[in-house]
Amino acid sequence: MVQLRPTFVLTVAASRQAVLDAVGQAARQSDPSEGRFVVGEEYGEIHLPVGEHRLWSPHLSFSIGEEIESADGKRYCPIDCRFAPRHQVWSAVWAGYLAFSFTAFFSLIFGCAQQMLGHTLWGVWIAGASMLGLATLYVTAAVGQQWSSDQMEQLRQRLERSLATAGEPVSDVLPAAPFQLASPQPSAR
Repeated sequence: MVQLRPTFVLTVAASRQAVLDAVGQAARQSDPSEGRFVVGEEYGEIHLPVGEHRLWSPHLSFSIGEEIESADGKRYCPIDCRFAPRHQVWSAVWAGYLAFSFTAFFSLIFGCAQQMLGHTLWGVWIAGASMLGLATLYVTAAVGQQWSSDQMEQLRQRLERSLATAGEPVSDVLPAAPFQLASPQPSAR
């Protein structure tokens, strides 16, 4: 299934502060020819250079999560990442989804009223056309993601390079062992 905004989680075996420092340093030292690298306190975005923008070009936004400590004292920091189209394209896509959804919903209601009154069901045809419009938007989003997969990989690699200075290599999955709940200790009464 195609996600409108593909997401993934990276995990760095480092403290949250080390990750914040590494990302902040990468943003300060970023080369403008590689695109914008903007970082706030715990949120950031990586954009492609303007010369590489296409209508369907994405940007990568990421949020640095709270530090997790394993039972053996090792620290992990999750980074929630999300690809999204440029804001202008994203706004247009959502305006389209809202318009088609609104039209489909109220056309179906109108079609039900037409049926109860014994009139011609032309409202149902409008609902069908709106649902076809929704499907077209979905397919267009999927095609756009395929066309921009090289750019998504480029953005992800740039983030991973900036995180590599924080600690051990980055992984896509959270390690299983460090996040298991410790068994409760018997209380002394």
